[in-house]
Amino acid sequence: MPEINRRHPFAAEILSLQNPPHKRRVDENKVRSISKIHGVEYIGQGDDRFVYADPRDPEKVIAVNWDDYVRRDKAIYYYQNLFTLLFPHNFPRVYAGFFHPDDNLDYIYEANYVIGTIRQRIRRGSEVIYPYREVRNTCAQYDIPLYSEDIPQNFIVGLDGGEYYVDHLPRPDTIPPKNFVALLSDTNRSQDIQRAMKLINRVNTIGRG
Repeated sequence: MPEINRRHPFAAEILSLQNPPHKRRVDENKVRSISKIHGVEYIGQGDDRFVYADPRDPEKVIAVNWDDYVRRDKAIYYYQNLFTLLFPHNFPRVYAGFFHPDDNLDYIYEANYVIGTIRQRIRRGSEVIYPYREVRNTCAQYDIPLYSEDIPQNFIVGLDGGEYYVDHLPRPDTIPPKNFVALLSDTNRSQDIQRAMKLINRVNTIGRG
């Protein structure tokens, strides 16, 4: 997995404004003002993270977590991309993650590290061609664990007609590989099984860490 262990000046400044620390969310006007100083396109914030456009690529966004859970957030990369593989029009691709370099940590309080992911930016469209309810129906049919929070602010209709879930998916402790293999086989995507197994194995390994 591409991992980035570096400071993000804009993100680090926003995280420092939590008062008291680790209480999540910062005044919107203050964030927008700071984003202009840093020349950053701020997109928004929620209870778990805040998001801004990647300065190097406007088609990607950087999602920074308010809390610094290390192993949980490393698994996001693999788990999210597993669902992107299964439902490419409903989950943005995650390109990379940035974490504390010590894999043995569960949780950190260090100003020098920003925890989060770089993922595909979804440009807004209008017509829904790939509704998210089909994701839920398929996961129920194949007994695939899906723990999305289905509230309006967590969805964006993309230019491709996909109804995208843009929050991160909470992952289960373990993933049953056979259920995912069955889905890919039944939908004539056997060529994706090897990729899915690699993602599942990584999620399960991190989960046991």
